[in-house]
Amino acid sequence: MPTALESVGYQSFVGCQSLKRFMLSSGNPNFTVIDGVLYDKDVTRLVAVPGAIESLVLPESVRLIEFGAFQECQ
Repeated sequence: MPTALESVGYQSFVGCQSLKRFMLSSGNPNFTVIDGVLYDKDVTRLVAVPGAIESLVLPESVRLIEFGAFQECQ
C-alpha cells in the first residue's frame, strides 16, 4: 500500500464505477481512508469516494468536498 502518496489528480478514478474502497497505509502523511473513502490527513477535505459505495456519512470535521469527488458514484 502506498505510504508516500502526495496528491490525487482530478479525474484520477474516471471509469472506476466498480471500485469498492480505497486502501492506504496508515503511515501516509498526507491522506487517510475511513470506511473506504479517501480524505486528507486532517479529515477536513473529502478527496474521493469509490464509485461502488452505497452510502456515506461524512465526518463532522469535513469542510470541503473536492470537485469530482463523487464523479463515478451511481
